[in-house]
Amino acid sequence: MFSNIKNKVNALTYNHGLFFLLCIAIVLVVFVLIVALLGGARKNGTTATPTPTNVPGGTSTQHKIAPSQKTIIEKTTKKEVEDLPKIENKSTLPDGATRYTFPSILIARKNEVIVKDNQVVFERVLIPVSPKDPGYVLISQYEKEYGQPQQIIRGSHFYGNLMKTYIYADKGFAFIGNSFTNEVFEVHTFIPTTIENYIEKYGNDINKNAPAGES
Repeated sequence: MFSNIKNKVNALTYNHGLFFLLCIAIVLVVFVLIVALLGGARKNGTTATPTPTNVPGGTSTQHKIAPSQKTIIEKTTKKEVEDLPKIENKSTLPDGATRYTFPSILIARKNEVIVKDNQVVFERVLIPVSPKDPGYVLISQYEKEYGQPQQIIRGSHFYGNLMKTYIYADKGFAFIGNSFTNEVFEVHTFIPTTIENYIEKYGNDINKNAPAGES
């Protein structure tokens, strides 16, 4: 009797051992398949490409800072701009550059593209006011992605004295926003430069005479 019990125990132990080994084999096969599938996806370019991380002095404007941008600085050509739909106005600037204006969310403030030497050198794009609209962005999102701006200047001719311009001149962009609500109103992209050069060329909305007040 004891011999029969011992044989049954041995059989159960053997079967459990086989089952355990089978489970390990299945897990290994699944793991290998997952790795192979992920590798194939990367090879075929089907995985999402991470947003480029930009460093001070780098050309961050070689991609879109705002989703609603129409152009890429120093990449989009004059012909490509002129092929864009809904150009409202085209004019020549004193330095020979060409300014194009496009419809925006505000009748009194247009989206704008400036081309010089056959390349886009500046774009102004207004940001949607509703979080539900594509392209909506917050001040905190830019600060998280690009760090603190080089300079913040309070006072805007168009948006009011409490609004601020956040300048990332070495990264090639700036934006006007409301620090109280965290909203971004418009984004400027340009060839990376100095703060002074940005203000001189594209900072005409900055109201340097805005009265001092709470930041």
